[in-house]
Amino acid sequence: MNLKEMVYYAYLEATGKYVELETTNPKYLKMVQIANLMMNQWENEPAVEWRSRKKFIKIGSVDSEKDLYKLPERVLKIDRTSGRNITLKKDDKIVGEIEISDIKVMGNTLDLSGVITDQILDADIYVPIIEKLPKVKNPEDPILIDNPYWLVFMTAAEFVRNSQTKNAQYGNIVAYAQNLMESMKAVNNEKGRGEMENAKIGGIF
Repeated sequence: MNLKEMVYYAYLEATGKYVELETTNPKYLKMVQIANLMMNQWENEPAVEWRSRKKFIKIGSVDSEKDLYKLPERVLKIDRTSGRNITLKKDDKIVGEIEISDIKVMGNTLDLSGVITDQILDADIYVPIIEKLPKVKNPEDPILIDNPYWLVFMTAAEFVRNSQTKNAQYGNIVAYAQNLMESMKAVNNEKGRGEMENAKIGGIF
């Protein structure tokens, strides 16, 4: 599902109207803003580290002159639940590992003081991370949430929340989204994987 499709479904859920909004329409633009806010809510869901957002990335090389290494802007946080450690490589060969629990993280910076040895100097640093969702802007931008229909329902719910004529729908639409959230969490925890595949719960779906 891409952004334009998501807005179409969300507008249909919110209004019951089969209308493909122009990308310059204020209602379309409002839904895009809501979608980005809801995506931020999804990636920061309490007590969840989404497996789909886990990556293992290179952040630089070990330098004898410094202890602090900045994480790229696309990093949401360090992945502490996959069991992977910071890995150090030279010519694609592992020359060392540092347990995540041994590393200090200050905001977007890793502190490697006290763990750098001659053996790992100049080695490439690979770190397990949770990657941020990129903001959606262009109509063809993909929705990268595990189940995009969660974003459909949450965008529709927020769209009607302040509407005097449609705000009564808010609770029902949020309930559909909550069902999908619980399904995503179950799949993320390797339970009930089949529940989420092609899930279309409640509402017009």
